[in-house]
Amino acid sequence: PSNSGGITTLDPRNEKETFQIVLQQADAPIPHGPITAQAVNATLLGLELSGDAQTSGNFTEISQTLIVSFSCNDSGETIFSITITPLDPEFDPIVFGARKVCGGSRSNIGVGTLAGLFDVVSNGVTDPSWQKNANEQFMLGPEDSTVTFFLQMMLVIPNDTQLIQSISTASSNEHIATVSTNFPSSSPVLLNATQPLQLVATTSACDIVGTTQLGISLNLGNGYVPITFYFLKKCGINKEGFDIGTSVNITDDVVSNGIATLLWNPSTHAKIVTGKETETTFFASIASPHSPGIVNVISIMSE
Repeated sequence: PSNSGGITTLDPRNEKETFQIVLQQADAPIPHGPITAQAVNATLLGLELSGDAQTSGNFTEISQTLIVSFSCNDSGETIFSITITPLDPEFDPIVFGARKVCGGSRSNIGVGTLAGLFDVVSNGVTDPSWQKNANEQFMLGPEDSTVTFFLQMMLVIPNDTQLIQSISTASSNEHIATVSTNFPSSSPVLLNATQPLQLVATTSACDIVGTTQLGISLNLGNGYVPITFYFLKKCGINKEGFDIGTSVNITDDVVSNGIATLLWNPSTHAKIVTGKETETTFFASIASPHSPGIVNVISIMSE
């Protein structure tokens, strides 16, 4: 660690490193104190030691295992060191270490709309057309409620797996629609090269007419940048000529041509019904260029 220029570098995929410690050509076991680990940037990198070398108290000619587990809290890199302190004052402490890289984009992970296709995410980076507020985004129409994505390793690399810590979703306007997936949001999912994972995104029933942007985030942990991609959901088709009013004479102050007015829109909740009102009457009508409007009376009772 004191000469970090040519030091070994461990990339973000290294979640732990295993060392074998053995005493060669010794007449007797050498006792040692606790083995310690320290990162230059302890805020970025957490270290945990385990294995029989940590608990034995003596080095012998029988190989012992020391496991260093890494916990990245952000993106970046830092030097870490392991210190072994023999109890015999004749021996100097043994110090070794490496550079640990945390976070960044997770290479070799792809997301596609078909198995073997990486049109949504490639090497952990979201395609521009699936990024937030892209000019031309994939859109689910009013009649569609599901879309399937395939999470997959792009190349078959031995022992290259990735644990997806959680999958979260978001909507730019929850009053229009929300989205959920077939995976529990807080349950880890293991991704490997054997079989793509099918992530089915299902939108909720539409509450009002409009378009909302829906997002899905794959949270990888270990300091990796979450993989997030977006698509649009269009709800409802404006019904020209369908109006709702508060009187026979004012026929479209609630809904005009199939769209709720600003005062009565669920996303604004601007209309206030006082406690004295026990009944609200609406007048619904449908008109076309070839026929006059037919008015139906709708009464809503409240207690």
